[in-house]
Amino acid sequence: MKYLVILFLFLSAAACDTPVKHVNSCGDGILDPGEACDGPVLSVARCTDLNFYEQQGELACRSDCTLDLTVCTGTCGDGIIQTAFSEQCEGEDLGGHSCAEFNLGGGTLACTAGCRLDTSGCELSGTCGDGAVNDLEEACDGDDLADRTCQDLGQYEGTLACTDLCQWDMTGCGGTCGDDVLQADHETCDGTDLGTATCRESGRFSGELACDGTCALDAAGCADAASVTGGYIHTCARLTDGAIRCWGANNNSQLGTGDASEHTTPAQVAGLLDATEAVASGNSFACALRSDGRVVCWGANVFGQLGDGSHDQGEIPVEVFGVDDATALACGLDHACVVR
Repeated sequence: MKYLVILFLFLSAAACDTPVKHVNSCGDGILDPGEACDGPVLSVARCTDLNFYEQQGELACRSDCTLDLTVCTGTCGDGIIQTAFSEQCEGEDLGGHSCAEFNLGGGTLACTAGCRLDTSGCELSGTCGDGAVNDLEEACDGDDLADRTCQDLGQYEGTLACTDLCQWDMTGCGGTCGDDVLQADHETCDGTDLGTATCRESGRFSGELACDGTCALDAAGCADAASVTGGYIHTCARLTDGAIRCWGANNNSQLGTGDASEHTTPAQVAGLLDATEAVASGNSFACALRSDGRVVCWGANVFGQLGDGSHDQGEIPVEVFGVDDATALACGLDHACVVR
Protein backbone atom coordinates (compact mmCIF):
# COMPACT_ATOMS: atom_id res chain seq x y z
CA MET A 1 0.00 0.00 0.00
CA LYS A 2 2.88 2.36 0.83
CA TYR A 3 4.29 1.89 -2.67
CA LEU A 4 0.90 2.58 -4.27
CA VAL A 5 0.60 5.95 -2.48
CA ILE A 6 4.13 6.95 -3.56
CA LEU A 7 3.38 5.94 -7.15
CA PHE A 8 0.11 7.97 -7.13
CA LEU A 9 1.86 11.09 -5.83
CA PHE A 10 4.59 10.74 -8.46
CA LEU A 11 2.09 10.41 -11.31
CA SER A 12 0.06 13.39 -10.00
CA ALA A 13 3.14 15.60 -9.92
CA ALA A 14 4.09 14.54 -13.43
CA ALA A 15 0.60 15.36 -14.69
CA CYS A 16 0.81 18.91 -13.27
CA ASP A 17 3.98 19.49 -15.29
CA THR A 18 2.33 18.53 -18.58
CA PRO A 19 2.58 21.64 -20.85
CA VAL A 20 -0.68 23.15 -22.16
CA LYS A 21 -0.65 24.71 -25.63
CA HIS A 22 -2.51 28.02 -25.85
CA VAL A 23 -3.89 28.68 -29.33
CA ASN A 24 -3.94 32.30 -30.54
CA SER A 25 -7.58 32.75 -31.55
CA CYS A 26 -7.19 36.21 -33.12
CA GLY A 27 -8.42 35.97 -36.69
CA ASP A 28 -11.04 33.27 -36.14
CA GLY A 29 -13.90 35.75 -36.51
CA ILE A 30 -15.02 35.20 -32.90
CA LEU A 31 -14.75 37.96 -30.30
CA ASP A 32 -12.77 36.48 -27.40
CA PRO A 33 -11.93 38.03 -24.01
CA GLY A 34 -9.18 40.59 -24.44
CA GLU A 35 -10.04 41.25 -28.10
CA ALA A 36 -11.57 44.57 -29.18
CA CYS A 37 -12.58 42.99 -32.49
CA ASP A 38 -11.99 39.96 -34.68
CA GLY A 39 -12.41 40.33 -38.44
CA PRO A 40 -15.85 41.77 -39.13
CA VAL A 41 -16.95 41.33 -35.51
CA LEU A 42 -16.51 44.56 -33.53
CA SER A 43 -17.06 45.14 -29.83
CA VAL A 44 -18.50 48.59 -30.60
CA ALA A 45 -20.39 49.99 -33.58
CA ARG A 46 -19.45 53.66 -33.53
CA CYS A 47 -16.62 55.92 -32.43
CA THR A 48 -19.05 57.62 -30.05
CA ASP A 49 -19.25 54.34 -28.13
CA LEU A 50 -15.59 54.96 -27.28
CA ASN A 51 -16.24 58.55 -26.23
CA PHE A 52 -15.00 60.09 -29.48
CA TYR A 53 -17.00 63.00 -30.83
CA GLU A 54 -16.85 62.43 -34.59
CA GLN A 55 -16.33 59.63 -37.11
CA GLN A 56 -14.81 60.06 -40.59
CA GLY A 57 -15.40 56.56 -41.94
CA GLU A 58 -16.21 52.96 -40.98
CA LEU A 59 -14.63 51.33 -37.94
CA ALA A 60 -12.38 48.42 -38.91
CA CYS A 61 -10.38 45.71 -37.20
CA ARG A 62 -6.57 45.43 -37.37
CA SER A 63 -4.82 42.11 -37.84
CA ASP A 64 -3.92 42.03 -34.13
CA CYS A 65 -7.61 42.23 -33.17
CA THR A 66 -7.45 45.84 -32.04
CA LEU A 67 -9.70 48.54 -33.45
CA ASP A 68 -8.36 50.91 -36.10
CA LEU A 69 -9.29 54.22 -34.51
CA THR A 70 -7.85 56.45 -37.23
CA VAL A 71 -11.41 57.27 -38.34
CA CYS A 72 -12.30 58.52 -34.85
CA THR A 73 -11.57 62.16 -34.04
CA GLY A 74 -11.90 64.37 -31.03
CA THR A 75 -12.20 63.06 -27.50
CA CYS A 76 -11.78 64.28 -23.97
CA GLY A 77 -8.15 63.63 -23.11
CA ASP A 78 -6.63 64.36 -26.51
CA GLY A 79 -5.01 67.54 -25.25
CA ILE A 80 -7.25 69.84 -27.31
CA ILE A 81 -10.14 71.74 -25.78
CA GLN A 82 -13.11 70.81 -27.98
CA THR A 83 -15.42 73.74 -27.23
CA ALA A 84 -17.83 72.63 -29.95
CA PHE A 85 -18.48 69.53 -27.84
CA SER A 86 -18.86 71.40 -24.53
CA GLU A 87 -15.32 70.77 -23.27
CA GLN A 88 -14.19 73.47 -20.86
CA CYS A 89 -10.65 72.27 -20.27
CA GLU A 90 -8.12 69.52 -21.02
CA GLY A 91 -5.86 68.17 -18.33
CA GLU A 92 -3.82 71.08 -17.01
CA ASP A 93 -5.06 73.37 -19.78
CA LEU A 94 -7.87 75.35 -18.15
CA GLY A 95 -8.45 77.49 -21.22
CA GLY A 96 -7.50 80.63 -19.33
CA HIS A 97 -10.27 80.20 -16.77
CA SER A 98 -9.85 80.88 -13.06
CA CYS A 99 -11.93 80.83 -9.89
CA ALA A 100 -12.27 84.61 -10.06
CA GLU A 101 -13.93 84.38 -13.46
CA PHE A 102 -16.86 82.62 -11.82
CA ASN A 103 -17.22 85.22 -9.07
CA LEU A 104 -15.63 82.83 -6.60
CA GLY A 105 -12.89 83.51 -4.09
CA GLY A 106 -9.34 82.25 -4.22
CA GLY A 107 -8.38 78.64 -4.53
CA THR A 108 -7.43 76.22 -7.27
CA LEU A 109 -9.51 75.62 -10.38
CA ALA A 110 -9.08 72.12 -11.82
CA CYS A 111 -10.20 70.00 -14.77
CA THR A 112 -12.21 66.81 -14.33
CA ALA A 113 -11.68 63.57 -16.24
CA GLY A 114 -14.72 64.59 -18.28
CA CYS A 115 -13.05 67.85 -19.40
CA ARG A 116 -15.29 70.02 -17.25
CA LEU A 117 -14.01 72.73 -14.95
CA ASP A 118 -13.95 71.69 -11.28
CA THR A 119 -14.50 74.57 -8.84
CA SER A 120 -14.48 72.42 -5.72
CA GLY A 121 -11.06 73.82 -4.94
CA CYS A 122 -12.35 77.39 -5.19
CA GLU A 123 -13.65 79.33 -2.21
CA LEU A 124 -17.17 80.72 -1.70
CA SER A 125 -18.79 78.67 -4.45
CA GLY A 126 -22.32 79.82 -5.38
CA THR A 127 -25.35 77.49 -5.40
CA CYS A 128 -28.42 77.07 -7.61
CA GLY A 129 -31.26 79.10 -6.16
CA ASP A 130 -29.21 81.97 -4.81
CA GLY A 131 -30.50 84.24 -7.56
CA ALA A 132 -27.11 84.72 -9.20
CA VAL A 133 -25.87 82.80 -12.24
CA ASN A 134 -22.79 80.67 -11.60
CA ASP A 135 -21.38 80.47 -15.13
CA LEU A 136 -19.80 77.08 -14.48
CA GLU A 137 -22.82 74.99 -13.54
CA GLU A 138 -25.85 77.19 -14.19
CA ALA A 139 -27.47 78.51 -17.34
CA CYS A 140 -29.76 80.73 -15.29
CA ASP A 141 -30.89 81.22 -11.70
CA GLY A 142 -34.45 82.21 -10.81
CA ASP A 143 -35.30 85.41 -12.64
CA ASP A 144 -31.70 85.92 -13.70
CA LEU A 145 -31.62 84.76 -17.34
CA ALA A 146 -28.18 86.25 -18.01
CA ASP A 147 -29.76 88.59 -20.58
CA ARG A 148 -30.60 85.64 -22.82
CA THR A 149 -33.74 85.22 -24.95
CA CYS A 150 -35.41 82.38 -26.85
CA GLN A 151 -33.79 83.63 -30.06
CA ASP A 152 -30.33 83.52 -28.45
CA LEU A 153 -30.86 79.79 -27.90
CA GLY A 154 -31.90 79.11 -31.50
CA GLN A 155 -35.62 79.18 -30.79
CA TYR A 156 -38.34 81.38 -32.23
CA GLU A 157 -39.60 84.23 -30.06
CA GLY A 158 -41.46 83.39 -26.87
CA THR A 159 -40.96 83.41 -23.11
CA LEU A 160 -37.73 81.94 -21.78
CA ALA A 161 -37.72 80.66 -18.20
CA CYS A 162 -35.43 78.92 -15.72
CA THR A 163 -35.98 75.51 -14.09
CA ASP A 164 -35.45 74.71 -10.42
CA LEU A 165 -32.17 73.10 -11.49
CA CYS A 166 -30.96 76.39 -12.97
CA GLN A 167 -31.22 75.14 -16.56
CA TRP A 168 -33.16 76.61 -19.49
CA ASP A 169 -36.90 76.03 -19.72
CA MET A 170 -37.74 76.63 -23.39
CA THR A 171 -41.31 75.30 -23.32
CA GLY A 172 -42.54 78.88 -23.65
CA CYS A 173 -40.41 79.53 -26.74
CA GLY A 174 -41.83 79.28 -30.25
CA GLY A 175 -39.99 76.13 -31.34
CA THR A 176 -37.13 75.83 -33.81
CA CYS A 177 -36.39 74.60 -37.32
CA GLY A 178 -35.72 70.88 -37.07
CA ASP A 179 -38.20 70.01 -34.32
CA ASP A 180 -40.58 68.39 -36.86
CA VAL A 181 -43.32 70.87 -35.97
CA LEU A 182 -44.40 73.30 -38.67
CA GLN A 183 -44.25 76.83 -37.27
CA ALA A 184 -46.28 78.56 -39.98
CA ASP A 185 -45.15 82.06 -38.98
CA HIS A 186 -41.50 81.15 -39.55
CA GLU A 187 -41.34 78.01 -41.73
CA THR A 188 -42.87 76.59 -44.90
CA CYS A 189 -42.12 73.05 -43.69
CA ASP A 190 -40.30 71.17 -40.94
CA GLY A 191 -38.93 67.66 -41.40
CA THR A 192 -41.72 65.54 -42.86
CA ASP A 193 -44.39 68.10 -42.03
CA LEU A 194 -45.06 69.90 -45.31
CA GLY A 195 -48.46 71.21 -44.31
CA THR A 196 -50.68 71.01 -47.39
CA ALA A 197 -47.91 71.82 -49.88
CA THR A 198 -47.57 69.67 -53.02
CA CYS A 199 -45.62 69.85 -56.26
CA ARG A 200 -48.81 70.83 -58.07
CA GLU A 201 -49.44 73.61 -55.57
CA SER A 202 -45.91 74.82 -56.25
CA GLY A 203 -46.63 75.09 -59.97
CA ARG A 204 -45.00 71.80 -60.95
CA PHE A 205 -46.62 68.84 -62.74
CA SER A 206 -46.01 66.09 -60.19
CA GLY A 207 -43.43 64.51 -57.92
CA GLU A 208 -42.45 64.62 -54.26
CA LEU A 209 -41.77 67.81 -52.32
CA ALA A 210 -39.20 67.70 -49.53
CA CYS A 211 -38.06 70.00 -46.74
CA ASP A 212 -34.48 71.29 -46.60
CA GLY A 213 -32.34 72.03 -43.55
CA THR A 214 -33.57 75.61 -43.36
CA CYS A 215 -37.22 74.52 -43.19
CA ALA A 216 -37.92 75.71 -46.73
CA LEU A 217 -39.64 73.60 -49.39
CA ASP A 218 -37.29 71.72 -51.73
CA ALA A 219 -38.86 71.10 -55.14
CA ALA A 220 -35.92 69.11 -56.54
CA GLY A 221 -38.11 66.00 -56.52
CA CYS A 222 -40.83 67.69 -58.56
CA ALA A 223 -41.03 67.39 -62.34
CA ASP A 224 -42.63 69.42 -65.13
CA ALA A 225 -44.39 68.09 -68.20
CA ALA A 226 -42.05 68.06 -71.21
CA SER A 227 -44.72 66.91 -73.71
CA VAL A 228 -48.39 65.90 -73.71
CA THR A 229 -50.31 63.58 -76.05
CA GLY A 230 -54.01 62.71 -76.13
CA GLY A 231 -55.89 59.61 -77.23
CA TYR A 232 -59.62 59.14 -77.70
CA ILE A 233 -60.54 59.28 -73.99
CA HIS A 234 -57.15 59.32 -72.28
CA THR A 235 -54.11 61.60 -72.03
CA CYS A 236 -50.41 60.94 -71.38
CA ALA A 237 -47.50 63.21 -70.50
CA ARG A 238 -43.74 62.75 -70.49
CA LEU A 239 -42.12 64.55 -67.56
CA THR A 240 -38.76 66.29 -67.48
CA ASP A 241 -37.35 63.41 -65.45
CA GLY A 242 -38.36 60.93 -68.18
CA ALA A 243 -41.32 59.42 -66.36
CA ILE A 244 -44.59 58.79 -68.21
CA ARG A 245 -47.92 59.58 -66.51
CA CYS A 246 -51.39 58.94 -68.00
CA TRP A 247 -54.94 59.69 -66.91
CA GLY A 248 -58.54 59.27 -68.08
CA ALA A 249 -60.40 56.16 -69.25
CA ASN A 250 -58.69 52.79 -68.82
CA ASN A 251 -61.17 50.39 -70.40
CA ASN A 252 -58.47 49.09 -72.78
CA SER A 253 -55.56 49.46 -70.32
CA GLN A 254 -54.51 52.59 -72.23
CA LEU A 255 -53.11 54.10 -69.02
CA GLY A 256 -50.58 51.27 -68.67
CA THR A 257 -51.00 51.06 -64.90
CA GLY A 258 -51.62 47.32 -64.76
CA ASP A 259 -55.23 47.72 -63.65
CA ALA A 260 -58.56 48.52 -65.30
CA SER A 261 -59.43 51.53 -63.15
CA GLU A 262 -59.83 54.97 -64.66
CA HIS A 263 -57.66 57.70 -63.14
CA THR A 264 -58.81 61.28 -62.73
CA THR A 265 -55.27 62.44 -61.91
CA PRO A 266 -51.96 61.50 -63.60
CA ALA A 267 -50.98 57.91 -62.81
CA GLN A 268 -47.53 56.41 -63.24
CA VAL A 269 -47.20 54.07 -66.25
CA ALA A 270 -45.70 50.80 -65.02
CA GLY A 271 -41.94 50.61 -65.51
CA LEU A 272 -41.57 54.02 -67.16
CA LEU A 273 -40.05 55.99 -64.30
CA ASP A 274 -37.28 57.57 -66.38
CA ALA A 275 -35.16 57.27 -69.54
CA THR A 276 -37.79 58.13 -72.16
CA GLU A 277 -37.49 60.51 -75.10
CA ALA A 278 -41.07 60.71 -76.41
CA VAL A 279 -44.63 59.55 -75.84
CA ALA A 280 -47.49 59.25 -78.37
CA SER A 281 -51.12 58.17 -78.08
CA GLY A 282 -53.45 56.41 -80.49
CA ASN A 283 -57.16 55.73 -80.15
CA SER A 284 -56.98 53.49 -77.07
CA PHE A 285 -53.27 52.79 -76.79
CA ALA A 286 -50.00 54.65 -76.29
CA CYS A 287 -46.30 54.14 -76.99
CA ALA A 288 -43.07 55.53 -75.55
CA LEU A 289 -39.59 55.85 -77.07
CA ARG A 290 -36.88 54.78 -74.62
CA SER A 291 -33.53 56.56 -74.45
CA ASP A 292 -31.76 53.44 -75.76
CA GLY A 293 -33.85 53.34 -78.98
CA ARG A 294 -36.32 50.70 -77.87
CA VAL A 295 -40.08 51.32 -78.12
CA VAL A 296 -42.74 50.07 -75.72
CA CYS A 297 -46.53 50.24 -76.12
CA TRP A 298 -49.58 49.48 -74.00
CA GLY A 299 -53.38 49.38 -74.25
CA ALA A 300 -55.65 48.06 -77.02
CA ASN A 301 -54.09 45.58 -79.46
CA VAL A 302 -56.96 44.41 -81.66
CA PHE A 303 -55.08 45.44 -84.79
CA GLY A 304 -51.61 44.55 -83.49
CA GLN A 305 -50.86 48.20 -82.80
CA LEU A 306 -48.61 47.30 -79.85
CA GLY A 307 -46.14 45.66 -82.23
CA ASP A 308 -45.34 42.69 -80.01
CA GLY A 309 -46.51 40.08 -82.52
CA SER A 310 -49.77 39.36 -80.71
CA HIS A 311 -53.30 40.72 -80.38
CA ASP A 312 -53.26 40.59 -76.58
CA GLN A 313 -54.21 43.76 -74.75
CA GLY A 314 -51.24 45.27 -72.94
CA GLU A 315 -52.08 46.14 -69.33
CA ILE A 316 -48.49 47.32 -68.89
CA PRO A 317 -45.93 48.39 -71.51
CA VAL A 318 -44.67 45.63 -73.83
CA GLU A 319 -41.62 45.96 -76.07
CA VAL A 320 -42.14 46.45 -79.81
CA PHE A 321 -40.56 43.52 -81.64
CA GLY A 322 -37.31 44.14 -83.51
CA VAL A 323 -36.96 47.87 -82.76
CA ASP A 324 -33.92 48.97 -80.77
CA ASP A 325 -32.68 51.96 -82.76
CA ALA A 326 -35.69 54.25 -83.12
CA THR A 327 -35.13 58.01 -83.15
CA ALA A 328 -38.73 59.24 -83.48
CA LEU A 329 -42.21 57.90 -82.75
CA ALA A 330 -45.81 58.62 -83.88
CA CYS A 331 -49.18 56.94 -83.34
CA GLY A 332 -52.27 56.96 -85.56
CA LEU A 333 -55.78 55.81 -84.76
CA ASP A 334 -54.89 52.13 -84.53
CA HIS A 335 -51.27 51.96 -85.69
CA ALA A 336 -47.81 53.29 -84.79
CA CYS A 337 -44.67 54.21 -86.73
CA VAL A 338 -41.04 54.90 -85.82
CA VAL A 339 -38.10 56.52 -87.57
CA ARG A 340 -34.91 54.44 -87.38
